[in-house]
Amino acid sequence: MSAGARSPRQRKWLALPAVVIIALVWPFARRATDVTATPGVPAEAMAVESLRAIQQGERIYESVHGYFDRLECLIQDTCAAINPSPPAYLDASHASPTRFGFRFRFHEGARAATGRGDSRSPTGVKAYAMTATPLDRSAGHPAFCGDDTGAVFRIADGRPPRVRRGRCVAEGARVQ
Repeated sequence: MSAGARSPRQRKWLALPAVVIIALVWPFARRATDVTATPGVPAEAMAVESLRAIQQGERIYESVHGYFDRLECLIQDTCAAINPSPPAYLDASHASPTRFGFRFRFHEGARAATGRGDSRSPTGVKAYAMTATPLDRSAGHPAFCGDDTGAVFRIADGRPPRVRRGRCVAEGARVQ
């Protein structure tokens, strides 16, 4: 055996420190992605920021395709066209249904009949709303609703926001 070659037993022992390091660091890395474990950052601010990011992604997607679409289509644009390198209009972290102590839900409006270009997504819509409802209403957190108009509403008592035909019902305070 040459000086650079290692036996399977030696390679196994070399991999052990890497596994131990990953096992020790993983819980902290996972916690860093959840704002509830990040001191000094209000969960409400992160929920509104997420709604704004979704609105921005939807606006860009709509400017390209002529309609809005589900979040998975914004994350990897494979819903409408066959593209070997589809663009992403939204970071995948925004597709998680629960984050920052809120449950996020996409509400579809009427189906889009037409779009730009030759292909149209079967899930394309003319309007949408995204709601963020606190997982624990007893904690006193508000709920939020943002839609394709760019509006975001804050419902102080945390009850689920009302949505009609893919649009937030204007209730509560408008978030600036």
